[in-house]
Amino acid sequence: MTSILIPVYNYDVRTLVAELLRQIRDVEEECEIICFDDASDDKFLNLNKEIAGL
Repeated sequence: MTSILIPVYNYDVRTLVAELLRQIRDVEEECEIICFDDASDDKFLNLNKEIAGL
């Protein structure tokens, strides 16, 4: 299993995570993506909540 850790601060990671998921599915690799938020503003916290559970 491959783990990808993405540190996040005031950044919308949805596009990045979507692209990583696409590439992972292409190679059929077991993988987890972990986004670690370091006290982003509420705007980014709310945007990035959309990727929870993907």
